[in-house]
Amino acid sequence: KSYRADNGRFADTKWQESCDKLGQELTFCGVGNHRQNGKIEAKNKQLTLSARTLLLHGMRHWPEMISTYFWPFAMKAAAESHNKLSVDADGNTPESRLYGVTQPEAIPVQSFHTLFCPVYVLDHRLQSAGGSLPK
Repeated sequence: KSYRADNGRFADTKWQESCDKLGQELTFCGVGNHRQNGKIEAKNKQLTLSARTLLLHGMRHWPEMISTYFWPFAMKAAAESHNKLSVDADGNTPESRLYGVTQPEAIPVQSFHTLFCPVYVLDHRLQSAGGSLPK
């Protein structure tokens, strides 16, 4: 295995020592030359555009409540939906390939909701006829 990284956190001595100890090669991109790491840059672009779409969706529906402060949540939601819902020709998700596990027959899409989409949890006591509202 090998890593191709920029000079950020991956240039730390402890990271380099860990790679050496595990027999993994570490190479760095040239300064200011992000094209050398094209796969990661393409994935970052995809996640950024997805997060931007989610944030704009929320701002359109609730302009007084949603702002750019929610950017980290939008990025996390975009990454989670990509890792769990993107399926390749073999039926595997990025998450199942990373951990080396087989994907279950049905992907649990019932538990996924669009970021900023309202979700209601109903109190069963409100459904009974003639009941009073709980405090």
